[in-house]
Amino acid sequence: FAEVMVYYHINKLNKYLQERVGLKTAAEPLQAITNFMFKIENFGRQFCGRPDDWCPFDNAAFIPKQSVAQLEQQLGGAKTGITGDALLFFQGNNIDFTYDSPVIRHEYTHALVGISRLNGNFPDDQGLNNTATAVNEAYADYFAATTDNDPKIGSYAIGSLNPAQVRDLSKLRTCPEDL
Repeated sequence: FAEVMVYYHINKLNKYLQERVGLKTAAEPLQAITNFMFKIENFGRQFCGRPDDWCPFDNAAFIPKQSVAQLEQQLGGAKTGITGDALLFFQGNNIDFTYDSPVIRHEYTHALVGISRLNGNFPDDQGLNNTATAVNEAYADYFAATTDNDPKIGSYAIGSLNPAQVRDLSKLRTCPEDL
C-alpha cells in the first residue's frame, strides 16, 4: 500500500503541475523509497526496543544525490542503494508516513525545487536570512494543500506525534513573526 500511495500522489501532483504551470518531465528518474528503517547492529534492540535491530523513524525527506554519501555515513556505512535524488518515506514507530498524502506531495515539491534553488541561509544586514528556505517550505506546503483542497499538512502522520506541529495554511501568518 505504501508504494501505491507514493506512486499515485506523486503522479497526481506531477499532472497538476504539468497542466497548471507547464512542468516538464525530469531528465533523471526520482527514486521513492517507502518503509525505510535503520538497522543498527547489536544496538538496535537497546536503542529502538525491537528484537531485530531495525529502527523506525518518524519522518519523510527529500534526499538530493549530493547528500547520499552523508546519509550512508550516518547509517554506519550501510549502503542504501540510492543512486540519485530520492524521496525517503520512513516507517515510523506507530505511523507510516506514506499514509499521509500531503506529506508525499510536500516532499515531492522539494524534489522539484531541487537543491540549487531556494535553499540555504545567507547573511544580510539584519543577520542570518533564511527567506529562500522558507519559500521552499511554503511552496511544498502550498502544492500539497492545493492538490488535496485541504489546508492542513501532516494531519495524520505529524498530528499523531504532535498535533501542534500540523501545518494549517488556513491560519493567517505574517512575516517576520512566522518565518
